[in-house]
Amino acid sequence: MKMSYRPLGTSGVLVSALGLGGYHLAMAGSEREGIRIVHAAIDAGVTFMDNAWEYHDGTSERIMGKAIADRRERVFLMTKVCTHGRGTREGMRQLEQSLRRLKTDYLDLWQIHECVYYNDPERHFMRGGVIEALDQAKRQGKVRFVGFTGHKDPRIHLEMLAHDYPFDTCQLPLNCFDSSFEERSFERDVLPVLLRRGISPIGMKSLGGDGRQVKEKVITAEDGLRYAMSLSVMTTVSGIDSMK
Repeated sequence: MKMSYRPLGTSGVLVSALGLGGYHLAMAGSEREGIRIVHAAIDAGVTFMDNAWEYHDGTSERIMGKAIADRRERVFLMTKVCTHGRGTREGMRQLEQSLRRLKTDYLDLWQIHECVYYNDPERHFMRGGVIEALDQAKRQGKVRFVGFTGHKDPRIHLEMLAHDYPFDTCQLPLNCFDSSFEERSFERDVLPVLLRRGISPIGMKSLGGDGRQVKEKVITAEDGLRYAMSLSVMTTVSGIDSMK
């Protein structure tokens, strides 16, 4: 299948419709195998690279950094700030550590990881919160675009969006099972808001989270991914821990 590419808002930047998840790279059995997975993805046309500061105590970022060291210009690199303390100083400390691990001097996208607590929006936007780290990183030229992620409750996403901060992206779970949840559908409640605001959606958990539905033959991995990618999203992140 030929890779397709989609725009990041009105920035003129295009990214691959399929993104490589960083979490699973540290589960590939060896660093060498993780690097092979990244190289194979790039060779197949995948440009969007997902990661996070806390994934496997930094192992996922280190593997990805080694894999893209001589291919940095071919990828759109994203990682996430992960402290639930969400302070400006801690956020900037994590950014510097992520840059070293990823062997780069800038990120294409930096996102706040796991907005999953109901008081997260308040803490993020308070004085000295992580939002100030996003602003500082952009001013310093260390980050091109910023966003946030979460997978617990659409109401938390909506509260983050209610602050009218100029997020470029928002990562959220989108899959064929989501709309069956009457009170907490990300596709129904959050996706339309993002599209109206011009915030680029990033899909995740296309198989429902842990892949149990695929193992129990409720759906095939191909159909699950196809559904998620059919939605109006910039890219859909999928984790891969094996070349098989």
